Amino acid sequence: MNLEQQVTSLALSKRLKELGVKQMALFWWSEHTIPATLWNEHDLGENDPYAGVSDESVAAFTVAELGELLPNYFKHQEYGYINLVMMKLDDGRAEVMYKARLDCVLVERSDTEAEARGLVLAHLIENKLLSA
Repeated sequence: MNLEQQVTSLALSKRLKELGVKQMALFWWSEHTIPATLWNEHDLGENDPYAGVSDESVAAFTVAELGELLPNYFKHQEYGYINLVMMKLDDGRAEVMYKARLDCVLVERSDTEAEARGLVLAHLIENKLLSA
């Protein structure tokens, strides 16, 4: 699996930045090259792991970093407590959802788990169910 499959896409990374998600990640997308390039602090040769983040770069969140940002559960007005559930589908895609008993409150599917988690995070922030 290549690195691009383990982090949020450039488009989703930009969306999360616009939503106010703190740009604290091990990897960043930078558009100073075509196509955009993934960088990390070792590429930059800096001691500060966040030194490479600039207005022109966006955090490329890993599955683990998104796991830290997404709550395991939270209280929903209509459904009560809803729980985070993740699974791999038969076709190889990832599914991330919040469920209340048998009701799926939010479901996102994508080719990668990082993208599916990032889409759920964006939805929660956009719908004011979670603050950035």
